Amino acid sequence: MLNKSLLFVICFIIVLSNQSAVSAEGFANLLKGKVLLEVEKAGEAWYVNPTTFKRHYLGRPKDAFNLMQTLGLGISNSDLEKIPVAEMNMSTCCDDDNDGLSSYFELAFGTYVNLTDSDGDGFDDKSEILNGYNPLGQGRLNWDEDFAKKQAGKILLQVEAHGEAWYVNPDNNKRYFLGFPMDAFNVMRFLGLGISDRDITHIEKDFIEENLIDFNWRYSMDRERYKDWGYKKGGDKIIYQERAKIELEDPDLDSFEVIHSIYAKDDNHIYDKGKIVYEDIDSKTFDLIMSMKDDSYYLFYYFIDKENVYDIFGKIVFGADPNTIRAISDCYPYAKDANNVFFNNVLIKEVDKDSFMSIVCDVYSYFSGYKQHFNGYSLMKDTNNVYYREKVIEGADPASITYLGGDFSKDKYYVYKDELKLEHINVEGFQFLPYRYSKNYNSVFHEEVLIPGADPATFEVVSVYYAKDKNNIYWKTNIIEGADINTLEVPKNKDYRYARDKNNVYENGEIILNYPAIIF
Repeated sequence: MLNKSLLFVICFIIVLSNQSAVSAEGFANLLKGKVLLEVEKAGEAWYVNPTTFKRHYLGRPKDAFNLMQTLGLGISNSDLEKIPVAEMNMSTCCDDDNDGLSSYFELAFGTYVNLTDSDGDGFDDKSEILNGYNPLGQGRLNWDEDFAKKQAGKILLQVEAHGEAWYVNPDNNKRYFLGFPMDAFNVMRFLGLGISDRDITHIEKDFIEENLIDFNWRYSMDRERYKDWGYKKGGDKIIYQERAKIELEDPDLDSFEVIHSIYAKDDNHIYDKGKIVYEDIDSKTFDLIMSMKDDSYYLFYYFIDKENVYDIFGKIVFGADPNTIRAISDCYPYAKDANNVFFNNVLIKEVDKDSFMSIVCDVYSYFSGYKQHFNGYSLMKDTNNVYYREKVIEGADPASITYLGGDFSKDKYYVYKDELKLEHINVEGFQFLPYRYSKNYNSVFHEEVLIPGADPATFEVVSVYYAKDKNNIYWKTNIIEGADINTLEVPKNKDYRYARDKNNVYENGEIILNYPAIIF
């Protein structure tokens, strides 16, 4: 049985088919913000962007979800609260408190995931929301019909939360939570309107939906996970596709070459994730110096052209030879050429390059503004010295140096934090413990700071900041006076600020009276 919306659009199409004067733009304007289903095919779904009036193919569940994230417009929580909530898609996955609202919906809306009635007024959260009442307090929700109508057809992202996506249905001006990829896909298809093959051609496709051809990838990677990512060609255009799609500016199709999954070049430009970069580097001879694991996705630390070596930020590494430069670490930006050793763009002086090697590389990388950054710990050595990053650890013994964990290492003489010698810590019996605690036979430390009176034999780390021994409970280096060591516990949700015993709840080591009931 056809729903009313589908019946309406079929009648609407019949009328339009007899009115040739209707422009393509006018047609798209009438359907802006709607989801259209090609009823003469296999029900292929399209979303009509209310801003550009172009249609975007929804494809598979993850395509629909990615499209929601890509086309979504930021909205504050206070403005989002003005739009009524539709019942559909409230209770898909993981309803921890069995109140008919999924935990992910509740996190987006702001109610408690473990409480059926968040404000304790006797009415469950779902009933209050659907009837326009505030589930977190007294009174009604601040719905604004005029405001909601202005958002019709839009995809909205909660910029003050975690970017949760909502779709405002133009038929009822209510918002639908998009949740997981399959949820977004099902919502959009359920709300779709049928349209004929002929009439949908009046709405222009975004060129990205054309049949694009993948360029070959130079380096292997997790192809299943990233199979839709990378540089693609469509007609006379090239795009870079990741979570969003970027059309390249003025590419030369004849000389265009993908060097790595995110880097490409032609005779005129170098591209980083589809954007022109490094205009001072010669694009014709541009290449990457990979880490020692060339099959890695992101592990590249240096660029070269015919004249120079460059660090990951495009700065010249002065004194480096592009013809002999090579990486010498799997996970940190070390390289050497025929004459020198470098860390990033810094020349390491007086190093023995032939014996220079890695002891440990405990590091993670992250991206900001399309640039790779590194945090963590790197320990190197040669015949004469031990190095923390590019700095010599004065007096450290290369033959006995070992990595302990975190920022700590030791040799047969001393304990070191980064490149600093900790002369106040006896190396005998020294152990590195979780969360930056440590101990030797006589003392216990947090970072390199002594915890006065702590008993090494019974000392136990409980969480990031809380620890205990046979006598006391500690927050970092401070004793929590009166705390009961036998009943100490930390939250299941791993909010490490908190702990409790049979007597009190603690936040950052201090007794508190008011705390979120759901954390334990």
